[in-house]
Amino acid sequence: MKLGDGVEAAIHCAALLAGLEDDATIPGFVLAEEFGLSSSYLLKHLKALTAASILQSVPGPSGGCRISSPDFRRMAIRARSRPANHSSHGAGARKNRQRPHGNHERKAVMKPRLDYYSKAPELMKAQLALNKAVEESGIERSLLHLVKLRASQINGCSYCVDMHAHEARADGETEQRLYLVAAWKESPLFTERERAALAWTEAVTRISQDGVPDELYAQARKQFSEEDLVKLTMAVAVINTWNRLSVAFHAIHPVRKASAA
Repeated sequence: MKLGDGVEAAIHCAALLAGLEDDATIPGFVLAEEFGLSSSYLLKHLKALTAASILQSVPGPSGGCRISSPDFRRMAIRARSRPANHSSHGAGARKNRQRPHGNHERKAVMKPRLDYYSKAPELMKAQLALNKAVEESGIERSLLHLVKLRASQINGCSYCVDMHAHEARADGETEQRLYLVAAWKESPLFTERERAALAWTEAVTRISQDGVPDELYAQARKQFSEEDLVKLTMAVAVINTWNRLSVAFHAIHPVRKASAA
């Protein structure tokens, strides 16, 4: 069966579902946020999977789906390239996640591969110095938080997503804007300068896909001087380096205690 260019994204979406019980459901917006996909892109490929009787759509206010093909469930489990703990995606999902399924325990084993700071201290010292230079370059801190968070979401770096969401919140960023960074294009909460920075971040992070189009460059130049655009690009480059180190060597984010209601 041929699903077209979206098969990889579809398999990744199903891989998340594969960690749940047979009757569990994941809302569509959670899938979109988890994999940094636009709603239209996600909907297109979920429809293809539903039509092929691989997924079963579930009606409701937020929409959702569950895996209906046992064979595809097994394939999705094999295709899953990294473990994940999606503990903040709702009580219904939490109830069904991380529980034994038949004779097999689906709990992920999370441990770092190595401590890259101690293995290459001189290089890490240089990376930290570059990071400090970017932080002090004059680009507003609130914008840097958004850039770091969006790049980390795209790269699937749980350590960096946790860190930069936590730091942004500590610096006064709102919960709602943090939730919507993954879907910023469809939210009115971001300024034109922030939108230009987020679009630039996505293009530079995914540079192997479409490069950085002239139209996007022109849009960015309306909001940033040439000097500031270089600084912004360096910020994107630095967070991408941190993402690659953290993902490659399995940096594990801290498990934070839930705040009292």
